[in-house]
Amino acid sequence: MQRIKMYAACLASVLCLSGCVTNMGPGGAAPGLFHSGVTYPNMLNPGMQYRIVFDRDDIELLGQVEAEALSKWLFFIASWGDSGYARLLKKSQALGGDGVMNVTIDTEYRSWFIFFATVKTKLSGQAYRYRTRAPGKLRGAP
Repeated sequence: MQRIKMYAACLASVLCLSGCVTNMGPGGAAPGLFHSGVTYPNMLNPGMQYRIVFDRDDIELLGQVEAEALSKWLFFIASWGDSGYARLLKKSQALGGDGVMNVTIDTEYRSWFIFFATVKTKLSGQAYRYRTRAPGKLRGAP
């Protein structure tokens, strides 16, 4: 009987804590306790302003770039993957770009109780480059 009470207490604590750990994104449906399959826009800081101010007028737009990345976790013990921004920047650089602006991000979150979860990040943005280089500056620096 004591063993059953111990298992019940462990199960109750796991059920309560899993909701705290999997609280993912703003808006839309919250992740489910036993299974989740939802997509969120990335709003890490809802109060953040995305105003871009350029102090130079020699920016050339190169076109839209897109990237995807996948990260996973297993039993809350091991996790691997990335968020994909480095891939997006490499695609910009492949076009001769210095950076990416107007980045949009969608995050697809899928979980299966406390056993396994995947987070797929889809990014897109506008690649740009500077037409002139300031002497002694690194590539991409204004």
